[in-house]
Amino acid sequence: MFIAHPAKDGINHQSVKEHLFEVHDLAGLFASKINQQQAGCLIGLLHDFGKYSQAFQTYIKSAVGLIDSGDEKYVNAQVLKGKVDHSTAGAQWLFNNLLAVISKQYPDRNSVQAQHAFALIQGLAQCVASHHSGLIDSLESSISTGFIRRIKKEDEKTNLAECIQHADKETVDQANALVASNLLDDSLSFIKMISADKQNGFKTSDLSQSFNLGLYIKFMFSCLIDADRISSADFDFPQNKQLREQLQPDWKLACQRAETFFSELKVNNAINDIRNKISKNCFEKANEPQGIYSLTVPTGGGKTYSSLRYALHHAKVHQLDRIIYIIPFTSIIDQNAQAIREVIEQEGDSSSW
Repeated sequence: MFIAHPAKDGINHQSVKEHLFEVHDLAGLFASKINQQQAGCLIGLLHDFGKYSQAFQTYIKSAVGLIDSGDEKYVNAQVLKGKVDHSTAGAQWLFNNLLAVISKQYPDRNSVQAQHAFALIQGLAQCVASHHSGLIDSLESSISTGFIRRIKKEDEKTNLAECIQHADKETVDQANALVASNLLDDSLSFIKMISADKQNGFKTSDLSQSFNLGLYIKFMFSCLIDADRISSADFDFPQNKQLREQLQPDWKLACQRAETFFSELKVNNAINDIRNKISKNCFEKANEPQGIYSLTVPTGGGKTYSSLRYALHHAKVHQLDRIIYIIPFTSIIDQNAQAIREVIEQEGDSSSW
């Protein structure tokens, strides 16, 4: 058995295959938000491909006692913690295999299509190589320390050939199937869109195009990190997985409770009348298409309640997954959180929501 994560009981360890396919599914699910499911699946499947190496298995099995300290294969796991490279192999596999496809599809490396393709595979491989370090540098000035060094790292240090030999057949077959699928077409269509000379009728600068590509890579990286950590956490605390699967937002109930709360607010003076009008305006705007909206209201105008009313109904109309508050001060976050609880929470919700 190739171990990905040790079990608390010292027996029922999580296998590499199990972990890779869990992250494959989760990263694909998260990336489907921007129609990049197959790209998400691929980076999820390959992120820990290096754990098929003998070096990593010796390290992890020494750590959990499957290799006794008296065995000649035994290594000091504490000393080696974080030092066995298990992320580069998957990045190299992804980069090499997609590069082979792209080289045939776009023989002119100077074409715009080829440049988009190279940017895509570099970004996806970068996500895999970086999943324990944060996104590594890809600038030309960092050739000796960044992405290029990782992709050109010697096989004796990445153990790629050994990992390909040891990997479960299902893992390799799925990786090959994804490379042969319409992954490239879907991803390149998205890259082409965010790298277009014109977007929404406006001229797009080179800087904006590069920024958009950077956001794409960061998004895919986030999908991978979330998927990896969720799989690992669910293995250690399986009860949390059951709770997470139950936590589908009931926007209808939340909106009903919010409307009950707002209907009971007193409108007994001029200020409250203004607040009520602002709240009503936000409620009416909730049915509009998704986009960027601003609410400019002076302090004391009821922004917390009005924006919450908009957010709940907007989420219900568009069946969104969540509402996210981004505020610069913890104290204000705490105030808003308490105000929201007063509007939509009731006793006993912790066991049913």
